[in-house]
Amino acid sequence: MRELIINCNIDKLLRIFPHVSEYVALTNIWDVKIELYEGKDYLNEAEVRYDRTRANFYFREFLKFYSIISKQSTKEIDYFLSENIPVFLQCDNYYLPYHEFYKKVHTTRRHLILIEAKRDDDSYLVYDDIPSYEGYLSKHDIDILHECASYQVIIYEIEDDRLKRTLDDEIEYLIHNIDVDCIDNNAFFNSLVKSEISAMNKLNILVNLKTYSSVYNGLYRIVLKLSLKYNYFDMAEAVNIVENYLDSWSLIINMSRKGIISNNPIYFDRIVLRIEDLLKAEAQVKEIINNSISVIRN
Repeated sequence: MRELIINCNIDKLLRIFPHVSEYVALTNIWDVKIELYEGKDYLNEAEVRYDRTRANFYFREFLKFYSIISKQSTKEIDYFLSENIPVFLQCDNYYLPYHEFYKKVHTTRRHLILIEAKRDDDSYLVYDDIPSYEGYLSKHDIDILHECASYQVIIYEIEDDRLKRTLDDEIEYLIHNIDVDCIDNNAFFNSLVKSEISAMNKLNILVNLKTYSSVYNGLYRIVLKLSLKYNYFDMAEAVNIVENYLDSWSLIINMSRKGIISNNPIYFDRIVLRIEDLLKAEAQVKEIINNSISVIRN
């Protein structure tokens, strides 16, 4: 079964707000720009820089559309759970007992978990989707995670519960806002191929694009949802084309991983041809989605 994980935020929000449309929440989550930044040090290495300005803008628009507001608080976790308000906690994977990095690797990028309830034995029901986990953690574990988050929690609430969005409202939001022309990785891949950095550095850069490439799962989920549930038109071809695009990303990342494991820089030469295939698939994705959305609009 295809892995459809996006990030550690969206699916947790969909879980606590079941009335929210998946394709509204995912609209333009893929609007992230990446750029190869070549360092000037003697190692002649490079890194990827990300610009999530537009994706963050649409995330805020999605919240506004459903009158959902977010708040940070230093109140105790139990205070919110006693009011049946789930709590989001940003933490270091090093302290998550179910994570592969538990007591092994500290992570600079904070991971978001959802705490939903507390049992009489002082354990807490935790939901996570990256990695997949739904179970209980002890009060001791939660206290450590809470301290790691500087005793800050995040909550999401409905500001105006009188606001009821209809299916027509949601479809209108989608067709008014969706943008696939922003999907453009040509410049990044061209700069990577032409760069004078080492092939092994290039492989490391590519393998670390797994999280970035997962944003395109959002597009796939939108297309699949429209195709299977709402049947506005036959989107079978669009589903297949987006699937092919995702497969191209997976192939490049997996080949990069094999090159790193075998310490074989020749893998990058093989990947160059796969990059060409990916960019062709990217152009097909934009064409088919734009045509499909035009059908809905008309």
